Amino acid sequence: MFEVKPIEKKSDVLRIELSGRNYLTIANVLNDNLWKKNITAAYTQKHPQIKNVEILVKSASPKAKLVNAADQLSKDAEALKKQVK
Repeated sequence: MFEVKPIEKKSDVLRIELSGRNYLTIANVLNDNLWKKNITAAYTQKHPQIKNVEILVKSASPKAKLVNAADQLSKDAEALKKQVK
């Protein structure tokens, strides 16, 4: 699927590298979910031929916020699956 590699972990900053299948799509949706909750987040891809992105989350408990955004992504995907069936 994809690989997650921590780059920077502080009490108020989390920076990870995401690579593998659908890495850009997942980074975009996670970023959107975080912004909807007023959490400062960003992602960057250094070059289109480099197959990874860096995701940055700035907040109190950034890891927990990123996990919550991922959980929301999973719930949204399940809801979509039910509607499509």
